[in-house]
Amino acid sequence: MPVSELERSASTGALAAAIKTGLPRLNAASAAYQTEVCVVNTFVNNVLSAQLPTLPVDLPNWQAYVDAWAQARSTALQWADKCMAPLIDTPYEVTSYDTVIGALLADAINQTELLVQNPNDTNARSALDRDLSSLLRHLQQVQTFIAGAINPQQAFQVQLAVTASDLAKISNMAIADNLTEQAQIEALKDQISQLQAEIVSLTKALIALGVADAAALTFGAVSSLVGFPLTWLVMGPVVAVTSTFIALDAKQLLADKQAIEQTQSQMSQPAQFCAVLAVLSNVYAQLAQQALATQNALHSVLSTWTLLSGEMSAAINGMKSAISDADTPNYLIARLDLQNARLEWNMASTQASALTLNLNANAQPLQIGMSSEEVAAALAKGRSIDLMTYFNQLGQLGA
Repeated sequence: MPVSELERSASTGALAAAIKTGLPRLNAASAAYQTEVCVVNTFVNNVLSAQLPTLPVDLPNWQAYVDAWAQARSTALQWADKCMAPLIDTPYEVTSYDTVIGALLADAINQTELLVQNPNDTNARSALDRDLSSLLRHLQQVQTFIAGAINPQQAFQVQLAVTASDLAKISNMAIADNLTEQAQIEALKDQISQLQAEIVSLTKALIALGVADAAALTFGAVSSLVGFPLTWLVMGPVVAVTSTFIALDAKQLLADKQAIEQTQSQMSQPAQFCAVLAVLSNVYAQLAQQALATQNALHSVLSTWTLLSGEMSAAINGMKSAISDADTPNYLIARLDLQNARLEWNMASTQASALTLNLNANAQPLQIGMSSEEVAAALAKGRSIDLMTYFNQLGQLGA
């Protein structure tokens, strides 16, 4: 007797094999994506928390920068409102299909058991075919959802990059008017960038803990530089995850702050404000770059799901073709593949369910030099709210 299509595909457990290799890849891509989502939120927090300083001296192109800054804040807030929700919800939407797909696999198994007992049960065969068709449809729906989440990211990421470029042009014009102090301006920019990089490194360690343990992450407000009438640079890293708090008293952070203050004290007021413009412009450039990194990570989730969906679809279509052959159906093999597929799906989807994010924010002011214990005590005095509400409040304050 010739070997049927079902025997050729299911003898190697095609559907179970596709899930066994594909879902762990998807979970890994989703975890990497979640990390990028958390990091981009720190830069959104940086942008919306920063304030233009009070200007005690005349600075060329100052009003142009004020106008551009206002437009930049509006762009960042729109990005937070229109892009962040689908970014945060994407893994949840993907894993929400677990129940549906699991139920379809379970019912398909029930139908194959009926067919094992009676291969001529046309009702069971029709029901099995419907279950398999529904599986194909739901796989495509997830793919469509992920692809749809990318579209708003692309449009706004381009807009953020243009905004960052516009701010940089104006700040460069101001710097050009202070030629004698350009070296000090560049030194201050580099010192601040170093401080920012070290804080980003600390926050990434906390993000890794949160993503791995599905724990709540809390974003904060670290007042980094208070050398002007108004605190103008506020960094917004992740400062807490469960019972772990960021340490802002590391020797290198304190040394960075001291170096910044020393360089700043040696500069004239116009040069100091030129440096402020350059640093604030760079904040937007960082946001635009991280938005692109997040977008690329979402593309990775899409490509990984597309691969998984394609392999599962090929196996399902092979099974559908085989069970349509009433002469040589092997429902025992079909049942075994479906049982193994459900087992693999349940094992991997348990990991995927941990990929949803719980993001909060606490506006209690923090300072460079605080120990982990002091950060914890400060946050206890504040109130944690969900991140999107926090961003909207910052947008209203800056309006």
